[in-house]
Formats: sequence, C-alpha cells, structure tokens
Amino acid sequence: MNPTNPPSSTLTFGTSQDGFRLLNATQWVPRPVEEIFDFFRHPANLGKLTPPEQKMRILPPFPEVMSPGDVFTYRLQVIGIPLKWKARIDSVTPPNSFTDTMLKGPYRAWIHTHRFEAHDNGTLIHDEVRYKIYGCRYGHRWFFKPQLEKIFSARAKAVAETFGKPS
Repeated sequence: MNPTNPPSSTLTFGTSQDGFRLLNATQWVPRPVEEIFDFFRHPANLGKLTPPEQKMRILPPFPEVMSPGDVFTYRLQVIGIPLKWKARIDSVTPPNSFTDTMLKGPYRAWIHTHRFEAHDNGTLIHDEVRYKIYGCRYGHRWFFKPQLEKIFSARAKAVAETFGKPS
C-alpha cells in the first residue's frame, strides 16, 4: 500500500458457516494506531462517526473510556423510527482491538470487533460485524444491507475527514 495514495475504504458482506451474516470494513488513515485507538475507545466519539440523520446519542451514565463489562445505551433513529441500542464491551486490548455485543436493539445478534493495525506509517482500521437479522433474506437485501452500507460509508467519510492528514 502506498501511503501517498491509499486505497479507499472497503466494505464487503458475506455469510459464515455458523449462520451469521458478516460485514467487513477496512480503512487506512495516515495516523498512528495509538491515536486512532484512543479516539475509538471514548464512547462519546461514536456520535461523530454516525450519520447525522440518525440523531444518535449515548445515554448517561457512561464512562469517559470504555472497559470490559461496560454497558452503554444509545438512542438513535433509523429511517425516522426511534430505537434504543444497548451494548456491552466484551474485550479491550489497547491499542489493537475491542469487541462490543448488542444486548438490545434491532438485530437478533450483533457482535462487532474493531481492530487497529499499524501499517505503512498509518493505521488500518478493520471492522468485523457478525450479525443476525429478524425476517427473511429480502429484509436483509432491501433494508438491513442498504442501511449498513449507508452507516459504514458515512463512518468512513467521517474517519477520513477526522484523520485524513498525517500528524
């Protein structure tokens, strides 16, 4: 990878052998892994990465920096419908990864692993989401997948705007 001309972010979908749907997103930014991890480990920053029309906000109380076992509740809107999302931080391995699991929300299951890897004088941000939906494959094709594409596209843009220049 050429740091002067990094690839755009990538987003792929698939299915695992154990029946989970998979979302994989990767993005390179020209900043050190410690800086990127530090940004992501602050729950208050999630709103900066979420599309504005989702009106996402984390409900108090919440710690300044996440730790394993922390539980967070968010309010957000998806296509104008207000939702509550409750998630637990399962693991935190600074500065390389953390995993959160949805406890309550619009999915049957949602396990999101965030990984940060030093690469070419910058950081590769990897997201792997293992999820299950309510409904049939048409619900995934017409609703869930387009929503996830929109969310992760907006997130990639926000990350690029925040960290796109070398420090």
